[in-house]
Amino acid sequence: MRRKSPPTTSRSKSPDLQATKLLNTMNPQTSMNTEPRRISLAECAEVRIGYTPSTRQPDWEFDTFGNSGTNTAPMLQPSDIDPLGGISWDRVRRVRIDGNSGYQTHELRGDDVVLSLRGTNRAVHITFDMLQSARERTRAFGVIASSGWAVLTPHREMVQAAYLAWYFNQSPTADRLRASQVGAVMPFLKVGTLREFEITLPTIEAQAQIGSAHTLINRIQQLENQRADLCRRFLGAIVSKNVQTGTRKKYPYSGK
Repeated sequence: MRRKSPPTTSRSKSPDLQATKLLNTMNPQTSMNTEPRRISLAECAEVRIGYTPSTRQPDWEFDTFGNSGTNTAPMLQPSDIDPLGGISWDRVRRVRIDGNSGYQTHELRGDDVVLSLRGTNRAVHITFDMLQSARERTRAFGVIASSGWAVLTPHREMVQAAYLAWYFNQSPTADRLRASQVGAVMPFLKVGTLREFEITLPTIEAQAQIGSAHTLINRIQQLENQRADLCRRFLGAIVSKNVQTGTRKKYPYSGK
């Protein structure tokens, strides 16, 4: 009697597919047995503005790129962030902070969210790991946000930073922010307007799921980009060695 083969189990899905499926099924308008709330940003987060260096204050003059002096601190600007939220800390411009304690007002903290105030209002979650990397790469004690950012420090009992960054990067939210901007030549978002901006909050549990999936997808995309970059460099090295020599290479038995 022929024995039946055991049923085959489907292969587990790749992490990026799992994360994408999870994120696509989550919606800030729905949550776990609780109706989502709509509240102003100021009710669930502290909203600060970044620092604008002044030429009249010599202690805040720009330093050179890559300077690792102990009297300077890296000042993060919107142009320093790559499309997936990565930062090349050794290229972040620095400001002098010796003799001026006011920089602490604009210093970034772990689990802050920075939101660009001009152009595309892009949000980035500043993690503890990012700040630790900045300290190791720049030998600075802290990182300062420039005036191009609004710095959001979430009240953790109400909102999670990863969810807040995800929410502000969604197209419907971006459209509402764009409609709230002022100025014809260089539109910008006023901090007062941002504080009154209403956001939707599901439960903390739902926020954690959305934020975790969003963070995972970004990390996977960063690794994929790094792998593609390594492949391009490898190909370039092969081409440079074997093709772009400027001389015609003779091969044995070719008759040429």
